[in-house]
Amino acid sequence: MRLLLIGQKAFGADALLALAKDGAEIVGAVVGSSDRDREDQVETVARDLKIDCVRTGSLKKPDVAQWVSERRPDLIAMAFVTLYMPKSLANVAPLGAINFHPSLLPLHRGISSLPWTILSGDTAAGLSIYFVDESMDTGDVVVQKRVEISDDDDFKSLYFKKIYPLGLSAICEAVRLVASGNPPRIKQDDSASSYDPPLGREHLVLDWSDPVEMNSRRIRAGNPGIGGVTRMDDGAEVRAYGCKKYGATSTGGAPGRILSVDESGILVQGADGALLLTNLCVSGEAKLNGAEFAAKYGISEGRRFIGV
Repeated sequence: MRLLLIGQKAFGADALLALAKDGAEIVGAVVGSSDRDREDQVETVARDLKIDCVRTGSLKKPDVAQWVSERRPDLIAMAFVTLYMPKSLANVAPLGAINFHPSLLPLHRGISSLPWTILSGDTAAGLSIYFVDESMDTGDVVVQKRVEISDDDDFKSLYFKKIYPLGLSAICEAVRLVASGNPPRIKQDDSASSYDPPLGREHLVLDWSDPVEMNSRRIRAGNPGIGGVTRMDDGAEVRAYGCKKYGATSTGGAPGRILSVDESGILVQGADGALLLTNLCVSGEAKLNGAEFAAKYGISEGRRFIGV
């Protein structure tokens, strides 16, 4: 079976390598990115494997469809594709196209599925490899894998330690299943589906009058990107990237009040407990551990984090 890969960055490159090592006959690779400042990792791997490769900022361009068609793929595999994939391009391959999505479809459709899995308080995450159809993340599922979410998991650990390696093996498994001639095609239950909007700063604002669990989710979902967003009592915007939950404190005080500062971090009063901030930065500056941050910016017991 002739296979063409569409992908970008590290995951796309590692998927290309994994498929090649798995014995797939790869006839071409498309990098779905308009960033031409530096070579994409997929381009590097494709060159090393002597696989034809092209880069595009849009998968809707006729010349992309022509390039793909000239390589006569039987199947297209997508690994970390942020561009819209038209069904007409998938139809170039007789067996269609399969796509990697980091959620347990039909839950968390959309481009920010993994952080929303954390924000929603789910106890499990996962990935799905599905056949591309006319709508976003709605096609028949070929392979699905599940992982547990621990209290310590954030977006970074959940993706890189759990979803990423499992996703590479799942893509290879899905390609083998399609090549067998009778792959699973599990219909998604639209009545049980959810769609999440692109994750933005507004979804990660810390509200100190909320339960500690909710603010913990915001920080964990935002690491390593936006972070949990709050503001010091002097007006400086602060991003939090690491935290630990504590139960009700004897000190108490108004939500947002700093209860203590020590080597472990900055302990902040919440609605039903306290949250230890262990990694922070002032917006636009370098991340620091809690103790370093407190020393640099004069953070002490009795000061407050306030609303944004």
